[in-house]
Amino acid sequence: MRHVLDPLQWGEDGEELLATGVYHLDKGDAVLGEACLRRTLELSRWPAARRRALIHLAGHHRRGGREEQAAQVWQRYRDEFPHCEIGWVELAKHHEHTTKDLEQALALTEAAPGSATAAIAHRRQRLLRRIARARRHSNARARS
Repeated sequence: MRHVLDPLQWGEDGEELLATGVYHLDKGDAVLGEACLRRTLELSRWPAARRRALIHLAGHHRRGGREEQAAQVWQRYRDEFPHCEIGWVELAKHHEHTTKDLEQALALTEAAPGSATAAIAHRRQRLLRRIARARRHSNARARS
């Protein structure tokens, strides 16, 4: 019980802190939930726990409207797990929707491992259509 009520004091295991952090986020205690997830990343050497902690932390930031912090977490995810497509896809989404840098988003999809997977291929095709549409629109404005 004390691991749940005071996890930063008593939690010693990364997976335990991960579960406690998710629990606190779900219960609306964002400060404690985020602190538990960060502590998970300090303690855990297990890739599965680290991946889940980063995913939850990025989602927490995004739901809170902190897009840049979410992108930093996704960048960390991509750096730690470069073979996992989710970091690449989420960073591409960030650049497409937040920074509006379609070229950077496209570059991420093209550099992603397994670029033929459905998620990467879908994102890449979407970006190619948006870039083509933006170029047509830009050319039409230049002519008028």
